[in-house]
Amino acid sequence: MLLAVAGDMKPGKMNSVTSAFLKRSSISPKHRLWTAFHKPILALLVGGLLFGAGTAASLLYFTQLGNVPYLVGPVLLSVGLMFLVTGLVWMPVIKQRMEHKALTQMNYSKFTSEVSGGYTRPCPSISQSVDLLA
Repeated sequence: MLLAVAGDMKPGKMNSVTSAFLKRSSISPKHRLWTAFHKPILALLVGGLLFGAGTAASLLYFTQLGNVPYLVGPVLLSVGLMFLVTGLVWMPVIKQRMEHKALTQMNYSKFTSEVSGGYTRPCPSISQSVDLLA
């Protein structure tokens, strides 16, 4: 998903959503991406390691080369696969959340500039609100 978005953009150009997100704080873009995606990346790494260990344990059990208990391989395989899928699903969710925050920030700043430039209507009193409902 990240590669598809990166492939759609021209070199040296950023879409407005991404640039708005990157401008929000003072830390570097690489550091911001790491802070946003470090948990799913770690989930992918742990899942890959557990899946690999489960594969090795299952092979050792079925070839009878090692003294491996019966359930160690399948348990490691299933837990590793669970971590892998969780990390893979988590990444697009975080990307979508980042885009939503950037769009909301852009719309909020646009709204506040429009409101501050013109006349703002005062809030109605409670009696006026009750009169409108009746």
